[in-house]
Amino acid sequence: MILRAEKIAKWYYRKSGESNRFFAVSETDVQLESGSLTVLMGRSGSGKTTFLHMLGGLLIPDAGKVWVDDKDLYAMNDAELSRYRNRHIGIVSQGHTAVQSLSVLENVMLPQMMYADTDRINESADEWLARFGMEHLQEAFPSELSGGELRRMSIARALAGKPEILLADEPTGDLDDENTKLVMNALREAADEGTAVLVVTHESDALDYADQRWQMNAGVLTK
Repeated sequence: MILRAEKIAKWYYRKSGESNRFFAVSETDVQLESGSLTVLMGRSGSGKTTFLHMLGGLLIPDAGKVWVDDKDLYAMNDAELSRYRNRHIGIVSQGHTAVQSLSVLENVMLPQMMYADTDRINESADEWLARFGMEHLQEAFPSELSGGELRRMSIARALAGKPEILLADEPTGDLDDENTKLVMNALREAADEGTAVLVVTHESDALDYADQRWQMNAGVLTK
C-alpha cells in the first residue's frame, strides 16, 4: 500500500495591520511505501502535526490531494473516510486521546470494535499490552495511568488493528529510554512486516530506526 500526497498545502489567515496568508505547510509532494519507516524531524511549530493530520485524513488540505493507492481520501464523505481510515490507517496522536470511562483494554480495542472481529481484536490488544509491559493494567482506567503509560496505551491501540499505514506523532515524547527503545523497535518491526510508518519527532535517536529522513522547517518539507 502506498500513501501519496500531491501538492498538499495548509494555510491560515491572520491580521497584522492587514490580512495575510500564513502557510502552516507549504506545497509539497511525498510518498510513503509499504515496508518503510520514515522519520520527520523538525522543531515545535514547524508544521509537522498539521502535515501528519492531512496525510491521515484528519485535516482537509487547502490545496492538493492525498491518495492511498487509488483512493482519494478527501473525495470520500465523512462516513466513508472514517471507515476507511479505521480499517487502513493507524494514528498515534501527540496528545492523550483516552476515553476516560473505558478501561485500558477497552480503549485499545475501541477503534476496531465496529469494523472487525471482536475476538481477534481482543487477542491483539492483549498481546500489545503485554509487549508494552501493561498486561497488569488492562482493567485500570486512564486516570490511573502515568503519562508514559497513556502513551504506550495509545501506541498499542494503533498497532492492534494491524494498519497498512501508521502515522505516529511524537510517540516517545513521554517515555524513558527503555520504553523509547521498546516502542521504536515495535514500529520498526511493523515496517519490516509491511506497514508504511511515519514517525514525527524532534528526537534524533529515532533516526537509528529509519529508512529515510525528512525535515520540516517553517512549513517547508525537505527530503
